[in-house]
Amino acid sequence: MFCLEIPKVYGALMLAVLSSMATAQVLPLIANVSPITAEQAGPRLAKFKQGLREVGLIEGRDFILKSWYADGQPERLLTLTKDAFESNPAILFVVTPASIKAAQRMTSTIPILFASVSDPVGNGIVASLARPGGNTTGLSGQSEDLVAKRVEMIHESLPRARRIAVLQADTILHHRMFKIANSAATQFGIGVKSFVASSPTELDTAFADIKAYRPDALLIMALPMYYGERERIGKLAQAQRLPVFAPESEFIDAGSLVSYAPSYDEIFRQVGVFIKKILGGTKPADLPVEQPTRFEMVVNIKVAKSLGIVLPKTFILRADRLVE
Repeated sequence: MFCLEIPKVYGALMLAVLSSMATAQVLPLIANVSPITAEQAGPRLAKFKQGLREVGLIEGRDFILKSWYADGQPERLLTLTKDAFESNPAILFVVTPASIKAAQRMTSTIPILFASVSDPVGNGIVASLARPGGNTTGLSGQSEDLVAKRVEMIHESLPRARRIAVLQADTILHHRMFKIANSAATQFGIGVKSFVASSPTELDTAFADIKAYRPDALLIMALPMYYGERERIGKLAQAQRLPVFAPESEFIDAGSLVSYAPSYDEIFRQVGVFIKKILGGTKPADLPVEQPTRFEMVVNIKVAKSLGIVLPKTFILRADRLVE
């Protein structure tokens, strides 16, 4: 009796194992290349996965997700993007212009998806927002468009400010954004000076130079590395009692005075909609690049008090959220 049953059970188990292995092999791979560390990327990766669940895509059942992290070292992005490409993914998900362009040089067939990238048309990533063309599409962060607005906020909240330090990377995009900031500041009679930190190792030197400049405010350009290092940047600024105007709301918890930005949580959630359409057969060229529709101004009253800054009531009333 047992001699007859054991082979049946064994056979059933083998069939189940083989079926499971076959399923795992055919699941589409989403390759995620991040410029920061796994820990730093965690909150937004969680929103990314939440967005996938919201459109009915479950990790391990409908797709496999594998991530590569540059740990704040931009020079590693090319190698990591190459490694991700060689894993034969169904979709390459990247968030910096450098890694997007590297991926585009490697493939014209594998879909490349991006999020929170500033000016994808001006950066030569897509042909147009409505008709991206090629194999690349995603969601814009509109960082470039918001620089002048943040300079205006510095003038409104700190009317006596005459010097602004700008923390930026040595990239074409950031140099272009600095010109926008300088042009906006000139209208208010404010001087602007650039301080470059393209990697975490350059932050201490940049802040030493900022201290020598003695600015009235610090304007931070949008950069994944700055997002990952926001706690450290906050401490360096606090040591100089510098009011910080930030490109993302997460900087507020790290001690920034004001942030004005789109909802990046919403942007990363919306990536799921793109992924479902692409896995369903839609070509990236047929998916228009989406731009953020909601922007949030956050004011840190607690930081203002600690710095002895009295913000105009009209400025405070404009805030979408106050941190007290």
